[in-house]
Amino acid sequence: MLKNITWGISFSALESEKGLPSELPECFSLLELPGFLLSPLSSKQLKLSYPYISELFFRDMLDPTVSREIITQSTSIQNDLKLYLQKLIGEANNINSSGILLDFAIERSFENPDLFVKIRNFISSFSNSLYHSNNKLLFPVRVPLLESVKSAEQYLEFLKNQMLPQAGFSIDIHPHELAGKDFSPQKIMQWLEFDTVLLRFVYEPETGNRLVSKSIEPWIEYSRRHCAKLKIVFAPVFKHLETAENEINLFEQLISSLNNP
Repeated sequence: MLKNITWGISFSALESEKGLPSELPECFSLLELPGFLLSPLSSKQLKLSYPYISELFFRDMLDPTVSREIITQSTSIQNDLKLYLQKLIGEANNINSSGILLDFAIERSFENPDLFVKIRNFISSFSNSLYHSNNKLLFPVRVPLLESVKSAEQYLEFLKNQMLPQAGFSIDIHPHELAGKDFSPQKIMQWLEFDTVLLRFVYEPETGNRLVSKSIEPWIEYSRRHCAKLKIVFAPVFKHLETAENEINLFEQLISSLNNP
C-alpha cells in the first residue's frame, strides 16, 4: 500500500494566478507553484483555499534565463540579485513554505573549476538568509541525465561542496523519454537519494503525452522500498486551465489504482 506517500501537484507552468483551480482533492498535500506567485501570497494579495495542502514549494524563484546567467553578470547586478533573493527567502519564510528551487545550470560547472567557484560564491552570498529560514534550496536534476553529465555523482559532489544543510535536489523525471528503455531507478538515484526532496513526473498532456501507471510504477516502488521520505509530484506542462482540471481528475484515479493494485 502507498498511502504513506506524500502526493503533490505542480502548477509551475502557470503564467498567471488565473490558471489556479478553485479546489484540489484531498489526496494532494503538497503544492508546487511558480516563483512569481510568492510575493502576492506573502503580501496577501493572493490567497489559496486548499484545506488539504500542508507543504508549499516555489519553483524558479528567479526566471531560469536570469538565474542561469547570474555568474556572468557584473558585481553590482549580482549584488542586486542577492538582495532580491534575500527578500524572497524572507517572504517564503513568512508564509511557512517548505522549499524554493533555483536553476543555476550547475551542470556547466562540473568540468569547469572556475565556474564552480563562481556559482558557489554566489550561493554563499545569500545562504545566511536561507539558513535562518525553514526552506530547502533545491537544485533541479533532469532524468534522463543531460548528455554533458557523466554521472549523477557529479551532482552529489557539487552539493557536498556547498556545505549548506538546507540544499537538496528536485529530480525531474521525463517518463516518456525512458519508455522502452532498460533503466533502473536505483542505479540512477544511488548518488542522489539521500539529498532528494521532490521526485517530479514531467510531461506535456497538450501534446498527447499521457501519464500512466506503467511509466511511474518503477519510481513509486523505488520510493516505497528505499526512500519513503521522497515526495511524489505530478508536474504537467500546460497552457489551458481545462487541461489542468482534467489532469487532476486523472491523478485521483491514478493514485487510487496505485494504492489499490
